[in-house]
Amino acid sequence: LTHPWAFVFRPAYSPLSFVLIAFAWISAIRVEQQNHETFNYGKTLEGLLIMTGIIVFISSLADPLLYNLIDPSLIEQTKAISMEKMEMMLTQQLKVSDELRDLQMEEIKNLNINGVGFYLQTYFVRILMNALLALIFAIFLKKKADKNAWLNQ
Repeated sequence: LTHPWAFVFRPAYSPLSFVLIAFAWISAIRVEQQNHETFNYGKTLEGLLIMTGIIVFISSLADPLLYNLIDPSLIEQTKAISMEKMEMMLTQQLKVSDELRDLQMEEIKNLNINGVGFYLQTYFVRILMNALLALIFAIFLKKKADKNAWLNQ
């Protein structure tokens, strides 16, 4: 496996992705809040979900570019890494039978990760996972009206 591609499957990659998305969320919401005295949960969540859609769409475009234009061998590398990770999880953490493990390995081997269906499926999973995080973030990013604002008028 090529060294540069394997980093995507390391545990540190997901938190890094989350930090980048969180930074984009915070930046976009702060800019929007400058124009409004209040920015309730609904408006905050709406902004986060729009940002999530844009971010996930752009990041999802990377997959077909990588697999089709940059390096088609990444398809097999991705499958090999996924099989390795899945086998480790099934045997060490879940302790499943050999038959079930072999069945899962065969499914990964036969998976068409370069198909439109797979891209759509991963797109919606990414949207869903990030939307769940956006629900939590919106709680902390909403802006309440200043209770003493009427004194300044």
